[in-house]
Amino acid sequence: ASSVSLAVTDVTGATRFELQATGKKGLNAVIWNGRIGGRVAPAGDYRVVLKVGDVETVARVRVALADGVSE
Repeated sequence: ASSVSLAVTDVTGATRFELQATGKKGLNAVIWNGRIGGRVAPAGDYRVVLKVGDVETVARVRVALADGVSE
């Protein structure tokens, strides 16, 4: 199986959350609780980078804070 990792990076490219995965075939799910270092992630734009072997897939996401949630 290929190595698999998933990272959430901020607009500067700094990794804020990273997960190593097993690379098992089939549908896999990852849940990010929206926290960075135990604190709520600041609202803003992030990139989610999935790397399988030498292949990277990138998606852009926007984090918005729900009413009553503060950074």
